[in-house]
Amino acid sequence: MASAGSQRSLSIAGLTLKPYRYVRVGSIIVHQEGAVTEVTGHDPEPHVQIGRAADLTGLSIRTLRHYEEVGLVIPSARSDGGFRLSSPEDIERLLVVRRMKPLGFTLDQMSQLLAALDSLRQHDAGARARETAVHVLAEFKTSAHDAVERLKVQLEYAEELSGLLDAQIARATQANARSERHA
Repeated sequence: MASAGSQRSLSIAGLTLKPYRYVRVGSIIVHQEGAVTEVTGHDPEPHVQIGRAADLTGLSIRTLRHYEEVGLVIPSARSDGGFRLSSPEDIERLLVVRRMKPLGFTLDQMSQLLAALDSLRQHDAGARARETAVHVLAEFKTSAHDAVERLKVQLEYAEELSGLLDAQIARATQANARSERHA
């Protein structure tokens, strides 16, 4: 089971995390912001049920079930009662998908990136497979960068609109106050 970081702060690689800012799943630390850090040592129960996986990733249970149905991220184990159990590696994969989702990547693209990441993790992967995986990662990095730039423009537009509305509200409030004083 995952252990919540509610008891004490955790220090990893010079970074101190406040108790409410992380959760440990097996040898993986999942930060509140979604960053993942691998640590040594093992939790006695390195799997979490679907509800906890949803909490850790910020994805809905329905979304996790859909990802399983389409073969994107399949929980690596089942409990004796048939409940889905996600490993730290499953959580990592789900976090990759969660990061890709707002950038507009398709399920097929998510699958391609996960396959490339899997190739790089395999110790017995040949040089050609690793080279191909690195090439795929580079392409996705470029696509992600392009999506981030598009989102920055959209954010600028949203901030402009928010500023415009603030100004309109301020003018309307001032006009109402003047009207009430003259009435």
